Amino acid sequence: QFQETITASPLSTNRRNNTWTETQAGQPAPLPQDVTMREVATIIHGLKKRKSPGYDNVTPELAKLFPPNAIQKIADLANGVLRTHTYPLALKHAIIIPLPKSGKDQSRPENRRPISLLPLL
Repeated sequence: QFQETITASPLSTNRRNNTWTETQAGQPAPLPQDVTMREVATIIHGLKKRKSPGYDNVTPELAKLFPPNAIQKIADLANGVLRTHTYPLALKHAIIIPLPKSGKDQSRPENRRPISLLPLL
């Protein structure tokens, strides 16, 4: 016998149910405005330094050197994802590295935790 252990507040449940009804009855929600080069450049500028790259070997430091045409391509990619609701398969791959837990016996697999290194995009 299953039992509900977590419940949302009545206000949250009511809001969710109303939103669901409105979405079913009306038109699909409009797409957000296109992602701009400026937005992409702002996000890239705000990336933290010294982060390990994924299989693409693009670090935040390298991304900050991208020319305008590369930034435009990233904006185009983001807009394509939003329009098609499809994320490129090539960007879904990760390098998985087992990091050791501090103070634990490193010869035992359970004393490591997996970290996924994804492409910067």
